[in-house]
Amino acid sequence: MLYNDKILKSLDIALNYYNNSVVALTNKDKKTLENHFWHILSEIEYTLFILSLMFDKEQYERYLPKPKEMDKNNLSINKLLNEAKNSITNNNIFEAYKNIYMARYHTIRIYDIIRRKQNAKEENLS
Repeated sequence: MLYNDKILKSLDIALNYYNNSVVALTNKDKKTLENHFWHILSEIEYTLFILSLMFDKEQYERYLPKPKEMDKNNLSINKLLNEAKNSITNNNIFEAYKNIYMARYHTIRIYDIIRRKQNAKEENLS
């Protein structure tokens, strides 16, 4: 149960950063947006690590969606994280892991896009 509390807290933090990233995007504050996505990714990695301590993830890896499947199913990060919270509450560890795993994939993709745009902007200023 101790792990569940840590996971739920971390997911809440990630969701809070996600909500703040929407505000940063609306305000066109790219540096803050990048920072928020870095924090989201950090919390996601932490939760995946804790979840991996709770079950034998190698046994279930074949059931995780592949990148091509995730590209077709472009679910929102906050939806995936909220579903993961529900799964943790219902003690469905693998389903939570799967949702967080997919959220990680989408977060990395968005973070990479933000970084590329930021680097291109910095190069144009040089």
